[in-house]
Amino acid sequence: MFFRRTKKTPDAPSAQPAEDDAPVYGNMRAAVEHHEAATHPDGKFLVDYHNRMMAEQGGIRRTDLPCRALSPIMPNLFMMAPVTPAAEDWEIRIVGQEIITRLGIDATGHRISEFLTPDQTAHHATIYRDVAAGRRLSITTGRIEGLDRDYVTVEFVHVPLLGPDGQSKWLMGGVFFGDLIRTII
Repeated sequence: MFFRRTKKTPDAPSAQPAEDDAPVYGNMRAAVEHHEAATHPDGKFLVDYHNRMMAEQGGIRRTDLPCRALSPIMPNLFMMAPVTPAAEDWEIRIVGQEIITRLGIDATGHRISEFLTPDQTAHHATIYRDVAAGRRLSITTGRIEGLDRDYVTVEFVHVPLLGPDGQSKWLMGGVFFGDLIRTII
């Protein structure tokens, strides 16, 4: 995981960049386990939506978002795009408000290499390339340690996303918190 601090204000509790704008990855660790299937209801919802869009139109397209079908989980979604054709680094294009609010951080507009070591960047980039190419989904659950939210179980679901040109390989992910269960109709 990779985020930067935000300064809380009365009007926007977590939307403003912190004064020092320092990355916090060094103080944070995501202790996660990989899984074959999502367990959180919202994670299952995202996987089901991905499967439906694969069958109907060959995948989720950036140009179709935001959409009514995903509106219940949009605050928990983020999108990333490769920075180079080799996809060795990824830019976080947008982060949903629930993620920002719950973690108190916002990584929108930043590259993963700004927050990860070179080895971590290479590891994450390999996973993201595989997901974006449609070779697999990435589903992990665990805890984020170091942000005073160690008690919350989190499920991360990564699915492929077709970029705005309809061909580039992007990634959409969801961050679903174990203490927040919605009923999606």
